[in-house]
Formats: sequence, C-alpha cells, structure tokens
Amino acid sequence: MRLDDFLKEYNELYKNMPKIKGTALFFAREIIKIPPYMANTMFNNNIIYEDNIIVSLIKTENPYGISGSFKSELADGLRVFEIYMGYMEVVDVETLLKENGIEEKTIFYGLEDIVSDNVIWRIYSMIKKLTPALCNSINSRLTNFTGTIQDRNVKYFFYYKNQVHKA
Repeated sequence: MRLDDFLKEYNELYKNMPKIKGTALFFAREIIKIPPYMANTMFNNNIIYEDNIIVSLIKTENPYGISGSFKSELADGLRVFEIYMGYMEVVDVETLLKENGIEEKTIFYGLEDIVSDNVIWRIYSMIKKLTPALCNSINSRLTNFTGTIQDRNVKYFFYYKNQVHKA
C-alpha cells in the first residue's frame, strides 16, 4: 500500500478508534510502501496502539557501524525509527531500541526471505523482490501458515498476516 493511501486510512482510524495502551513496533523494509501485513493488522483487524513505530533496518556500504534514530513523525501516534548498520554487523535490535527509549508492548512483522544455494530458488527470490505483487498472489494461499520450510538447500521463512510475534 502506498504511504499516502495508508496515511489517509490511518488518520481516520486513529482519530475514531479506541487505542490499545502502549507501543507497537512494525518492521518494514521501506517506508514509501507500507507492507500488507501492517495495513491488514490496523485496518482489517482494527488493532491500533497509542504509539505505533515503523522500524526499518538499512544496510550501509561500510562494513561496520550501527546507529539508530527517529526519522520522522508521519502522523499522530505513527513514527519512523531507522537503524543503519554496516553490512557485516549483527545488530542487537532490542538493546538499540531500549537505548532510544522504546519500550514496546508488542512487535508485528511480516517477513518473507528465501535463502538458498539453488539457482532456481535464487531466481524466484529475485523475482519476488522485484515484483512483490505477483509473488504475494502466489503466497496468499499460505496465509494460515507460520514457520520455516526446509527442503535440502532451501530455507523459506514466512510470517503472514494475522500473526503477532514477540521477540
């Protein structure tokens, strides 16, 4: 969902719905396009917190270094927190969030990554990243599943809508 479309619906919902006390974290790769799981959680399930933070992890061209900060407030009760990390870093996200005063009540995430040595799965992964709408329609049949599928050299991680996970 495009950010401007999301914000229109979010502002209406935030203004008119009772809010859950506390802070919810939503992980997203980019802010320009809001992940489907986030829109589904808020708009279809009517789950909205007093403080909603979109967390984005961004790899830098430097091998080392970690920093995190609030980028902007998109709307009442909706902020963006960006974590910049070197491409060789392993980030302790929980500690970084706490250092920045974020005490989450819950964490939501929708993540689909394919890790494989098999060239076919790598091609599918690349297509999925370039054309997520096509792959989302294929994956929509799997919405009731959560977990990891391992098949020889393939790991397919998936977490779908209506799934709430606490780190």
